[in-house]
Amino acid sequence: MGARLPTLDEVVYGEPNPGGARKSCSNCSLWVGAKQRCLLHGELDVSALMVCGYHVPGKPLARIPSDYQGVPQDPRASGLVLTQRGTACDLCAFFRHGRDPRFGTCVGLSVKGDTDPNHHPKVHTRGCCSRWTPSILADAITAVYELVTRRRK
Repeated sequence: MGARLPTLDEVVYGEPNPGGARKSCSNCSLWVGAKQRCLLHGELDVSALMVCGYHVPGKPLARIPSDYQGVPQDPRASGLVLTQRGTACDLCAFFRHGRDPRFGTCVGLSVKGDTDPNHHPKVHTRGCCSRWTPSILADAITAVYELVTRRRK
């Protein structure tokens, strides 16, 4: 038997952004778009399609506040990555779609208090956690899934 998978409350999990947009620096209130900077990452160039575990949904800043004195975070510790379309559970290798297009299960996590390794928690399609791992098939699977569910309506 392998190592136990973490539970949802043992990872950094972000609920979906208001409006359901995937998480990226372009919709984070810590990003300064005009400067391509993030309040958390100091002088590091941070593009709109990057994202980290500290994502705070909201409108990006127009400028760096004059009184800001934050200590730059290590991008490896914050999980800063470049994405093609932002992050969300539906673009993760661990995500499995459910019948309801708003939810699925995460096979990268276990259910708290459950010893059955085949039970995994329900997660929101547009949520995202610190175990996010880009799926090379996610774009194709998501496109097909969205096409099929649109045809059912």
